[in-house]
Amino acid sequence: MLDETAGATAKDSSSHHYDITNLTGVTWSQGAVFDGVSCGGSASVDPSYRVPPVTISAWLTPQARADETANQYVLVPFPTNAVGDDLPGAFGYGIGLNVWTDGNGGSALSAEDLDTCHGPINGTVTCDIKGTQPDGGAGFAADREYFVSVTVEASLAAAIYVDGAPFQTTTAAPLATSAETTLYLGRHNDDLGYASKRFFSGRIRDVRVYKRELGADELAQLYANGPTTTAPARQ
Repeated sequence: MLDETAGATAKDSSSHHYDITNLTGVTWSQGAVFDGVSCGGSASVDPSYRVPPVTISAWLTPQARADETANQYVLVPFPTNAVGDDLPGAFGYGIGLNVWTDGNGGSALSAEDLDTCHGPINGTVTCDIKGTQPDGGAGFAADREYFVSVTVEASLAAAIYVDGAPFQTTTAAPLATSAETTLYLGRHNDDLGYASKRFFSGRIRDVRVYKRELGADELAQLYANGPTTTAPARQ
């Protein structure tokens, strides 16, 4: 998904045809570029995507942003605004990657509904933030591309991978069932309480959602292959 070069539709190349037809405001440059202010899209998918096993992966290039202190809520400093199926009040699985310059500055990779609360980050105990630094290094950098993956087993054992390598192992929470599930791209959900933070700033490409847990070797191979810029034939 997101191999298009123009328009407001991102086609699902799988047999499910979960096309995102309301992808407004994006620009295209070897993927979809989101402005962190108002861009985003969504599609209704089968509720089974809220039931593990599941794998979510995407190639993310975050841009620097200055809205870390714009508002405060339990998901500090940012929600999972790149791709996910969060339902307000019922949560969901998803990923986000942000680099900010205001406040204390820094970066964070977030993966929703994995494990319990962690902290402190910027002096606040936070939930679902899966670490501010990859491999104990200097942190995630703006304008650098990362391959981010989250896997959740049927047993709720979960893992996060960055650039095909294990980043953190944890446990996922069971999600509330829903008659309908929305998959969001470039934004967290439609809850205005998140203000600008619900929008991803940067480029997203080669988004994949699997109804199974991909193994470490498969994710390493996907990273080695690099992002797909031409989608496979539509099934």
